Amino acid sequence: MTLSDRVAVMRAGRIEQFGPPLEIYDRPRTAYVATFIGRANVLRAHARGGRIDGVPGVPALSPDGDVSVVVRPENLVLSADGPGPGWRGRVSFASPQGAQIEYEVDIGASEPLRVLVPRKVGEAPLATGAAVRAAPADPAACVVLAEAADGV
Repeated sequence: MTLSDRVAVMRAGRIEQFGPPLEIYDRPRTAYVATFIGRANVLRAHARGGRIDGVPGVPALSPDGDVSVVVRPENLVLSADGPGPGWRGRVSFASPQGAQIEYEVDIGASEPLRVLVPRKVGEAPLATGAAVRAAPADPAACVVLAEAADGV
């Protein structure tokens, strides 16, 4: 991504998406492209009336029905579990990486939610098992795909 001004993501001999690297990263057209270019959480959801059930603030630009919501780990914030938007879960893994901490949060989906948060100096990671709520920092940066997440 750093050497090219255009990237083609191919799958089974056909182009899934072609364009500038950051466009592909920020606006993948398929779940496959989202997970091929960087880390991505691809969550199944249901669109209804221009909204995504269970994902407040993320607009559904597709027709009503089953959708996949792509949320990059760096576009999630963690807070103590309580009332508010987002997914409720428990920390299942924490990996301090210097200036940031990568978490896996069990939200009851088939895959854990990956969350990447900045680390303050002296801050320890949240404990395994801690009850948390994860929500998009910028709901407009989430991508809603009309496709099913199968076949990623």
